[in-house]
Order: sequence, then C-alpha cells, then structure tokens
Amino acid sequence: FGKYVSFERWNSDIPTIDSADDIAIKPDVVTYTTLISSLLQLKSKAATKRAIKMYRDMKQTWMIYPDTFLVDTILSAMISSGPIGFNDDDVRFTLTVLRDGEFLEWEGRQYERRKRAVRAILVGCSSEVWKNDEFAYGLMNEDTEDPLFKKKGWNEIDSGFRLWGSGDGNFAEQEENTSVDSFLASKGWNDMNSGFRLL
Repeated sequence: FGKYVSFERWNSDIPTIDSADDIAIKPDVVTYTTLISSLLQLKSKAATKRAIKMYRDMKQTWMIYPDTFLVDTILSAMISSGPIGFNDDDVRFTLTVLRDGEFLEWEGRQYERRKRAVRAILVGCSSEVWKNDEFAYGLMNEDTEDPLFKKKGWNEIDSGFRLWGSGDGNFAEQEENTSVDSFLASKGWNDMNSGFRLL
C-alpha cells in the first residue's frame, strides 16, 4: 500500500505538460494492474474507492485501456466475497470493467463465463443500479429467448404454477375464483384441494 501512496503522490505531483513523452517514467497497464490489484486485496471500502478512481484515471488521464489480466483481476476481486457490502459504486465499477472486457480478445467463451459469474453475484444484490442498468451495461439482451430453447426448437410454456400463489395472499378467494379446466371437466375429473400451502 505504501507503493500506491508513493505512486499517488508522484502522479499528483506531475506538472502539466504538453505531451506524455516528456515524462521519464510512464505508467502502463502492468503498473495499474499491480496497483489496483494491491488495493483490492485490502478488501476495504476506502481501498476499493481508490481503486475505482485509479481505474478511471488510467483510462481518462493516461489513455491506458485494460487487458484481459486486469479485467480478470478486478472482476475476481469484486465478486470473490459475493454481493455482501456492494454499494452502487461497486456495482457500477464491476459492470464498467465487465463492459470494457467485452472489447478484448478472449479465448473461446471466456468472456461469457465471466459475464455469467458477475450476473450470478449481482442477481443476489439488491442494488438499484443492477435493476435499472442491466440493459445499458449489456448484461441483458432485448432477446430474452433461452439459447437451449432456441437450439432445440422448444417454446416456453406458462405452467400456471406460482411458488407464492397469485401474490395477493388471499387463498380463500383464490379457491373460489379458480376456473374449471375444460379437459378435466370433459373427463369427469375434478380438482382436489389437498390443503397444502407453501406460505
């Protein structure tokens, strides 16, 4: 962490210059990977906040873009402890890094695996950012068709099963309003109320 503080002082002490070529030591993606990784390993809110700022500065000030190793480092650090303690800034940062990773060259379906891992963690996170910006960050597509259903030529069927009922909590009214299935009626079969309730 002391090296980070030294870098931060060095970075803020750089005089305004006309070109980046005038600087004797220029940071690169490896420099930022080392610093950001060290900050995220501290697993503190302050260190994460500095890592977010550093990532932003890397892209905006130095025009350095992440490589697959930096994206992997950040994603695994951000999702390693699950959604507990995630705030909106953490979610935005994780999704931004994931979005930046989309433009990199990944082997096979490695990017899709990372995307699924982030989605799995963030689904448990109740952040409004996730709910509102999943389309903006490219985690959800307008096409919600399941690839397996598409491959097999299947369609989706609404079974009518609801784990928590219809949502109003009034089971007596639900039983009264239940329509008779025409197939069951044609066979002379009736609905049987087992009395089983999940809630």
